[in-house]
Amino acid sequence: MSHFVSAWYLLYTRPCYEKKIAERLDDLETTYLLPLRKVLTNYKIEKHMHYEPVFSSYIFVHLNSIQQYFDCPGVNGVLCFVKFE
Repeated sequence: MSHFVSAWYLLYTRPCYEKKIAERLDDLETTYLLPLRKVLTNYKIEKHMHYEPVFSSYIFVHLNSIQQYFDCPGVNGVLCFVKFE
């Protein structure tokens, strides 16, 4: 029998979907970490301040159950979990 480990996992996402996925994870009551940084961009005469992810195409999620593990990849824009070995 396999035992699920409550821990932090890393999701790989489609480009520019990080904030949309974060909103959906809120709906699923899943704890996530999406570090953002302020960016000042110049558009002709105007300057705009916006926030962009520090790690493009990645979101950290803390999963407490096997159900959350299977729900996360079903979110629109999530490609897969990042796995090692």
